[in-house]
Amino acid sequence: MSVIDGISLYAIAAIWILMILNMILSVGGFIYYMKVYETDGRIPLKEYPFVSVMVPAHNEGIVIQKTVKALMKFQYPEDRYEVIVINDNSTDDSADILAGMQKDYGEHRLIVINTDAVTGGKGKSNALNIGLKKAKGSVLAIYDADNTPAPDALILLVENLMSDDKLGAVIGKFRTRNKHASILTRFVNIETLAYQCMNQAGRYFFFKLCTIPGTNFVIRRKIVEEMGGWDTKALSEDTEISFRIYRMGYYIKMMPLAVTWEQEPHLLKVWFKQRTRWAKGNVYVLVKNFKYVFDR
Repeated sequence: MSVIDGISLYAIAAIWILMILNMILSVGGFIYYMKVYETDGRIPLKEYPFVSVMVPAHNEGIVIQKTVKALMKFQYPEDRYEVIVINDNSTDDSADILAGMQKDYGEHRLIVINTDAVTGGKGKSNALNIGLKKAKGSVLAIYDADNTPAPDALILLVENLMSDDKLGAVIGKFRTRNKHASILTRFVNIETLAYQCMNQAGRYFFFKLCTIPGTNFVIRRKIVEEMGGWDTKALSEDTEISFRIYRMGYYIKMMPLAVTWEQEPHLLKVWFKQRTRWAKGNVYVLVKNFKYVFDR
């Protein structure tokens, strides 16, 4: 057998293994979805923890008003949560829009942190760390600035988190709000649905293993503080913090009934820039965790 034959055989075997693995995960994800959808996902609590909903935003003036309005409509006890928008070194009209909304909702419910090029503008992780210093909640909820979550999303996430002391975080489901904008967004919509069914729900069903997405999740504040906050070097801060949660002995649960709608890139160059950043971020996470394993 030649070298070319060996490489071809290896490639074929790898492709078939991945296909079989994804088929198995898809079945597990489907079973888990069906089990969840047989219920309403609710686990009522005697006492609801105070939640700080944090939204890092950079030049999001076009969408931030819609996002904040959705966050203020959560079916969660009004006196038990606050919304913190970290307006991170924005150069558009975000600050003015948020100031106007504060007058409507009150500064105690809608907290706005405006950063400049000195304190901010250093990525999502840095913005979240800034918000953490201001947050009062024992539970943190994270949403991107282009999200419109369903009214019951937060209460579903929090109730499931508080139902098990070994849960470090609970993630929801995200849908593509602009799926009809272009051919690209149609494919992104299919991709996100498949990813959540296979990689998230499937892995959780079989292994109690899934990773935090960048939005629509809750996490225990004590875990973030024990970690020392978000890693400002990580471009994929969601994946990086997921690894640390599991290393600390907690696990992450998926609750697909907690839904948010988000804006996806509809231009190829924007999509490519996004995926390049994700790839770089994931490489950083792999290298960091390999070092952790070998340094032990």
